[in-house]
Amino acid sequence: VPVLFTMLMPLQLAAATGMESGMFSRGGTNHLRKVVIMLQKMQKQVTEEGDKSSKMFENFMCYCKSGVGDLEKSIASAQEKIPSLTSSIKESESQQQQLEKDIEAHKADRKGAEDAMAEATALRQKEKSAYDSDLSENKVDLKAVHKAVAALRAGSGQSFLQTPD
Repeated sequence: VPVLFTMLMPLQLAAATGMESGMFSRGGTNHLRKVVIMLQKMQKQVTEEGDKSSKMFENFMCYCKSGVGDLEKSIASAQEKIPSLTSSIKESESQQQQLEKDIEAHKADRKGAEDAMAEATALRQKEKSAYDSDLSENKVDLKAVHKAVAALRAGSGQSFLQTPD
């Protein structure tokens, strides 16, 4: 910034003397004055950029100073958690293995139960078919008995009556 400022001083002086001596172009403007104004704008822009840059640098330095401490705290807390997380992982793995064994046992139990149900269903169907055949025989026999009772009541019921002679 000081270099730019020292460059501007002679140009400003030249612009001022050029104005007094009448060094104007056709339009009535001083070319040297235009250069001085352009350099002043550049100086302002460079100053603003320098301020931004220094502000960013200060923020970065602040972050570096506080960020390192935060990172160290984070690392320390993470290292403290490692043993408990390791034991938790081992416990979860053993629990997973136990659950997998339980699942296999339950699958075997389920297969056994399904086999027992199939066997019981087959036995019930066999018993039902035997019952159905016995029932149909009994129905036929019952109908015959009803017909015999009806025939006995109708005609020859007294011939079977026992009387004392």
